[in-house]
Amino acid sequence: MTLHSQGSENGPSVSEGSIGEDDISLRPLFQALWRYRWVMVLLGCVVVTVFVLWGISAYVGQPVERRASVEFRLLFDGATDNLYPNGLPFSRAEIVGDLILPEVYRANALERYLSFDDFKRRLVVLGTNSEVELLNLEYQARLSGTAVSQVERVALEEEFGDLRQALQSAHYRLSFITPGTAAPIPDELMRKVLSGILAEWANQAVGRKGVLSYLVTPLNPSMLSQELLVAKEPFVRADVLRGQIGHVLENMDMLEPLPGASNFRSQADGVTLAEIRLNLEGLARYRLEPLTANLWSNRPFIDMDTLANYVQNRLFQIELRLDESLGLSRSLQDSLQNYLQNYLADNVRGGAPQFGANGSGGASVGLNTRGQRTLQIGDAFLERVIALASASVDVEFRQALTNRIIQAGEVTTALQRESAYYEEAIRRVRQAQGSDFTEGPAPELLRETEIELDRVSAAVIEMTGQANSLYDELSSQNLNPQTMLFEITSPFAVTFLRAVTLQGLGLYALFTLLAALMVVPLSCLFHAYVQRQIQPN
Repeated sequence: MTLHSQGSENGPSVSEGSIGEDDISLRPLFQALWRYRWVMVLLGCVVVTVFVLWGISAYVGQPVERRASVEFRLLFDGATDNLYPNGLPFSRAEIVGDLILPEVYRANALERYLSFDDFKRRLVVLGTNSEVELLNLEYQARLSGTAVSQVERVALEEEFGDLRQALQSAHYRLSFITPGTAAPIPDELMRKVLSGILAEWANQAVGRKGVLSYLVTPLNPSMLSQELLVAKEPFVRADVLRGQIGHVLENMDMLEPLPGASNFRSQADGVTLAEIRLNLEGLARYRLEPLTANLWSNRPFIDMDTLANYVQNRLFQIELRLDESLGLSRSLQDSLQNYLQNYLADNVRGGAPQFGANGSGGASVGLNTRGQRTLQIGDAFLERVIALASASVDVEFRQALTNRIIQAGEVTTALQRESAYYEEAIRRVRQAQGSDFTEGPAPELLRETEIELDRVSAAVIEMTGQANSLYDELSSQNLNPQTMLFEITSPFAVTFLRAVTLQGLGLYALFTLLAALMVVPLSCLFHAYVQRQIQPN
């Protein structure tokens, strides 16, 4: 069957002889489209007009999200590892935490604009390291390839880890997002709010959490002075001073392992920890101990019954602590002994697997089902490998348990020395009570004793303050060489986020145009066919 067109005014006619029996002529289709050309132009204009009107209404009438942001960088060491300088864990969620936001909300009177829950919900802290994001995308594409072997994959993962570590930085963006339906906060106030959040977080991190101080609590000199004012009996005051000197020396034992503490010299007092320790030990040995001996010799006691009760109570408390320390030491020693017995018994009973070529517990080379040489590993060999891998953990456990036994032994020795001291004190008190010493202390002797105790007390307080000052300077130098925890890396900025963008509208226009180029001509051809303007032969 042959489809051909007749001559018309719109184009030249085609003779029947020029068309073969099996040929199909498209001239009727083009003639129909030519007759509908003005209709297609009109429909195209209608489509363009409708799309333009819809695009304008969608772009203008859509809700616009308003984002106020400020970018900052953390300056303290350990920020890239999510750690504060003193080792405490850091999380960027703390910047917009419950301890920070209420203070900023009240200080800026934000209740005029929104509730606290809305204020908290609209704040977000995000990382802004674009180099790391690009690196993630690059290596994700390289590792997702099917042609990557296992060896190449391991090498790429190690390379990715090294590069990511090198590019790691503590850059963040603090943003406040205002939905399009909500009333915006003025830009000047919003700038103050975002800066206030960062400042409040830094103040609380330093003031409340002490992130720029080591995890060691130095003694406060005011604590010592308040406790010393309670004691009235000369021997009780001397004994309290002796105990406080011991507490200060123990506190210095915790300060000395800090980095640089052994050679650090305080700028305020010009002393080192070693010099403070030497002065305290000399104060106890050459002033307080002779004063205590003089008290027992001259007996300038105010109330013998009060003194006896004090010494007996101190001896009772020391004996309780001594019993506790002895029990802990025995418990640790028994635990270590039982552990070692079980460990040795298991090793002797299990024996060691043979690693020879033909040993059942070793590794050998065999043939698989395809005739290929493969490494065959026995169960005993795997158990031995696991045992070797856990050997270091086992050594660390035994070492930690041994260290605890040593520490308990040191505490026990110190308590035994204290117990002997108070036993001697109670013996002398009873000896004084049994004597004919009925007169009160001489006023001159009592006054001299009080003056000497005041001097020793002032020296202890002064040296405690020196140790505290040295600790603050050491923490400031080692943990925070910068003056701030953070710095602003980009100024305050406000951006507007739209669901429908100009780029999106351009993409929609392209799709609409392509659809119109297909739908409008086909619709015209269908209408022409229905109207019998295209006549098949």
